[in-house]
Amino acid sequence: MEQENAKIQVELAQVRTQLLEKEAALDSRDLQVKSQKSYIKFKDAFIEQLKEALLLAHNRQFAKVTESLRSLQRELFDDVEGATLTWVDWFNNRRILQPIGDVPPAEYELMYYQSPESSEAA
Repeated sequence: MEQENAKIQVELAQVRTQLLEKEAALDSRDLQVKSQKSYIKFKDAFIEQLKEALLLAHNRQFAKVTESLRSLQRELFDDVEGATLTWVDWFNNRRILQPIGDVPPAEYELMYYQSPESSEAA
């Protein structure tokens, strides 16, 4: 009977050891699953932060490019406006017209309104 008790105790010890090993394996797997889930959460959070950082950098760069384009547009507009005004001044005041006696249009207009004939017609 003592041999049977001893045999049973040995078997119980073996079963207990096997259970402990299985429990340790399950804990290890559980820890791996938890660490994988944690890693996945970390990776997702990192990717989101990276996306936000890239978007912010893109927006800043876009704002710089947009501002420089607006500045260039203003400069171009000012240049075109200045050139147009210069051309209009030349066209009206400085160009010489052969049909009106080789004088600029502004000078001819001044002579026209100062002549006595124009005051009689009015």
